[in-house]
Amino acid sequence: EEYFFRGFIFLNLDRLGYKKTAYIFSALLFALYHIGIFATWFNPLLMGLALLGLFAVGLVFSALNSKSQTIGNSWLMHSIADLAIIGVGLKMFGLI
Repeated sequence: EEYFFRGFIFLNLDRLGYKKTAYIFSALLFALYHIGIFATWFNPLLMGLALLGLFAVGLVFSALNSKSQTIGNSWLMHSIADLAIIGVGLKMFGLI
């Protein structure tokens, strides 16, 4: 995800001078990409809220990479977020 959404899309558009488009397009695609993962998990209202949250996170991840022009910062944060989500899931199922 980081290579495609923040590396390929965001950084290339940003380098071409389309900063606003880079933020919005990469974050929007990042949010929409996740529909396939949790399409059946939520009712439409919660789905919309989840997509809004993912869009906001996509903006934050792109901002982390903007100054350095690399994906390392967002890759690290995305990894930490994924580990936290896995931890919540393990806790919910009583495995930790």
